[in-house]
Amino acid sequence: MQATHMRIVLIIILSIKLLSVQAQTPVMKVEGKESNLVYLEKLVVDVRIHGAVATTTWTMTFKNTTSRILEGELNFPLAEGISVARYALDINGHLREAVPVEKEKGTMVFESIVRRGVDPGLLEKVEGSGFRTRIYPINPGGTRTVLIGYDEELAMGQGDALRWHLPLAFAHPLEEFRLNVQVLKGCIKPRIEENIDDGFQFSDWQDVWSASQQWKQFKGDRSLTVAIPKATDDQEVAMQPSGNHYLYLLSAFPQGKKNAKPKPHRLTIFWDASLSGLDRDHEKELKLLDAYFNELKEAEVTLVPFHYTVGAVKVFTVAGGKWDVLRDTLGHMVYDGGTQFGKLRPEEYPGDEYLLFSDGRSNFGSDRMGIPSKPLYAIVATGGGIRWR
Repeated sequence: MQATHMRIVLIIILSIKLLSVQAQTPVMKVEGKESNLVYLEKLVVDVRIHGAVATTTWTMTFKNTTSRILEGELNFPLAEGISVARYALDINGHLREAVPVEKEKGTMVFESIVRRGVDPGLLEKVEGSGFRTRIYPINPGGTRTVLIGYDEELAMGQGDALRWHLPLAFAHPLEEFRLNVQVLKGCIKPRIEENIDDGFQFSDWQDVWSASQQWKQFKGDRSLTVAIPKATDDQEVAMQPSGNHYLYLLSAFPQGKKNAKPKPHRLTIFWDASLSGLDRDHEKELKLLDAYFNELKEAEVTLVPFHYTVGAVKVFTVAGGKWDVLRDTLGHMVYDGGTQFGKLRPEEYPGDEYLLFSDGRSNFGSDRMGIPSKPLYAIVATGGGIRWR
């Protein structure tokens, strides 16, 4: 079927929960695997940042290097919290915008269109890999263009600035690459922290900070990070018409006051010595305590081992960051029996704060522990890492 004779219905299926993934460059698959038969020839990335919201649009042109009609599958990974706002596919040389529908309706429409012998354009959210779309046909020596736009809420990082990041890691050079970034109504000039080219810089134009550049044979092996400084009294309003009404978005940037946490002089450690405690990564736990006591320097520590009941309680003194006796005691802990959190009564033990080392599984008796009068931090150490709660 030739592209000039076909009709395509464009659908976005919104279905499976998008998992957190590392941002990556789009990948085109042909016949189920990555291939150079169809490659990304041209790319245009347009970005508009207003307040704390960035709208990024990728317009991608793919070229078929073979003498036969091919079908491609474009995989477009996105990080968690980013939503697709636009999807378009070229038909007879013109981009056609998609219509978002729920999964059930999209599936019905998709199946009915396929039965009529029409090739639908479909953008589908998939588990663990962002979005994917089928592109057919890609004519011999011809090109197809796909547009994907997405919105993301930018987070305030260090230095009181929002940060927008564009990851680029293309396996092959782009014959043509154009990048346009606009930061609207910002009173402070955006700062480029990681640049893809020294010539890419912001300039002020009609209340908009703008940076634009075009490259030929662009390698695409570097990323771009832009910091958008915000003053404590900044407030930005975006307005958008919606029928007979207007939608408003107010972005404010209050700066939280940071107070140093006072160092505890007395603390209690609840140490899960049940049989399942053998599976914890004790080396990581001891390394954590080593760094902790090195910071505290001086402390009185009450050790409360427990399993289905509470064991013998001991008190240790940490001086100059040295805690050898306590470390030796933990290193020779005997693990046995089930776990009963209900036996723990933090309020009965002294401490400016409490540390609970456990796998979090209470499998014997009551699991309702007492309410601590001071902060309690639950620490879970596994083969994959260590977490504070």
